[in-house]
Amino acid sequence: PHVWACHDPERGYLWPEMYGEAWRATMPHLTDSSPVWRSLYQQEPVPEGGTLIEPAWLTRTYPEDPEWVARTAERVVMGVDLAFTGRERSDHCAFVVVAVRGPWRDVLHVTRRRMAWREQVDTLRDLIDRWRIQPGSVVVERAANGDAIIAELEASVGSLRGERAAKDKATRLTPHLGTVAGALRLPARAPWRSAFVEELLAFTGSADAHDDQVDALVW
Repeated sequence: PHVWACHDPERGYLWPEMYGEAWRATMPHLTDSSPVWRSLYQQEPVPEGGTLIEPAWLTRTYPEDPEWVARTAERVVMGVDLAFTGRERSDHCAFVVVAVRGPWRDVLHVTRRRMAWREQVDTLRDLIDRWRIQPGSVVVERAANGDAIIAELEASVGSLRGERAAKDKATRLTPHLGTVAGALRLPARAPWRSAFVEELLAFTGSADAHDDQVDALVW
């Protein structure tokens, strides 16, 4: 039989922690909640290629028109993930609008594209007006253009909540996986649906991944 050498008389227990933070900093694939970390050290393997969100979670739909859902919802909220510019190589901006209806979280609208500063401002204002979002129900990540957008629109559209990201992306998503699995619903048909679902299913938490819509949904 094979015996794993888990202890050395001189070096102690042979766990990764013995190498310290300097060593771990050279191992980006071992960041908390990465697929490798979860599989090797947390005994929570995820499918290769990475996905924290199961395909079956995104098949639930609501039959009503999103505009009607917005009018009858207890509350409509929006998460916003912004970029600095609209240049070709810049990140995309993402806006995700969700209706709170009893136990359900119905996604009403998603916008994702590269935008210059003025388009970011106009898009945020237009979405707040279109979906009748009340003050305090828009969360903007305080990164990139976030602080500037909040300052620009504070007087005209009411209070915007600014939040700073803490920890890595997968860790921020993890507390909400139960909601995604049990309460998230999508419209039966929407032009943005395929791209939205594709990004959610491909999400790994990698720092260089395209995950603007995931970030906006988390907010």
